Amino acid sequence: MGAIYRKYQERGGRPVFQTSQLQSYHDILDKLYNIASSPDYVRDMRIHEKLSSLLILLMEDAWDDTQIQNTPDTLDIQAIKDYLDENFKSRISLDDLAGSFYLNKYYLMKLFKDRY
Repeated sequence: MGAIYRKYQERGGRPVFQTSQLQSYHDILDKLYNIASSPDYVRDMRIHEKLSSLLILLMEDAWDDTQIQNTPDTLDIQAIKDYLDENFKSRISLDDLAGSFYLNKYYLMKLFKDRY
């Protein structure tokens, strides 16, 4: 969940927001409650559909273009560092490491040097 929340923040999601679409939230939640208590044989799929609608509505409300963090490289480098920390006893070549993370090895070296 931590990685999902970081991705949400990177893309401009705010932790707190105020909606102007309160009725839309009520409608989705009412429909969810009705679907969950129904004997409908495709109930799970309908619940999934409404949960997706709820998440889309939340993202629309929580979106803030001024808060977008343009740091995908930072997260890539952190994942690489985590990998190295976990596998430090193994023989790891720069070419293999760069290939595993789909990065150019020279670009990887630059990012790693800038960060660490």
